[in-house]
Amino acid sequence: MPKMFGGWLLVWCLAIGGIQLAGSNAGAADPDPALRQGIDKYHEGDQQEALSLLRGFVIRNYDSPELPRAYLYLARIFQNSGSHRDALLYTGRIPSDQKGPEALLVEGVSLVATGQEQAGLDLLLKIPPAELNVDDRVRWTSALADALGRLGNYLEALTFIQRGADNADGKFLELAHVILRQRLSPSELAEAAVMFRGTAIGEDAVLQQALQAPRKRNLEEAKRLTAAVLQSST
Repeated sequence: MPKMFGGWLLVWCLAIGGIQLAGSNAGAADPDPALRQGIDKYHEGDQQEALSLLRGFVIRNYDSPELPRAYLYLARIFQNSGSHRDALLYTGRIPSDQKGPEALLVEGVSLVATGQEQAGLDLLLKIPPAELNVDDRVRWTSALADALGRLGNYLEALTFIQRGADNADGKFLELAHVILRQRLSPSELAEAAVMFRGTAIGEDAVLQQALQAPRKRNLEEAKRLTAAVLQSST
């Protein structure tokens, strides 16, 4: 009996130990909630708390396969605050084969903002806009137009602005207005008026022609162009 009792006791102890070990391993395998919490805080608009949570996740999980997601949202946070070089540091940590449309967008926007227009433009043109949500499509179009404008391709910039104008709540039209008023030569302005005839950009182009006409002492041309704008708006 003592031997049998001892055998059962050994089996029981091993079983209890196995349960405890399994429980310990299961706890270790649980994902760190800071990643999800940080992303949630980001979408709620609490950028500071999101930054703290995501940084903590990165420090504690240096070998996690979820690091690219953490890097993406950290880059977004820095980009939103205007720290584009810090944003690029984090997108640079994401392996190239794991950079989806969102990461490419963040990187492209920050490249343009830091004076690397051609590199940013090349990156942005790789992104299928259909794979972006509405807000990110606005950022994509705005960054493309900005890059093209900085490179002197103003008419092409206006083309991208026109494509996104329906979803931009006036933001793109403000950008188009600046280009039409300040950046185009008279011949480019005339071309824009033809290219975008029947659109808000086209009407603005004609209006800018009218505003420039008095400077050339061509009041009749100014009146004609102003009348054309008024007629198209009715």
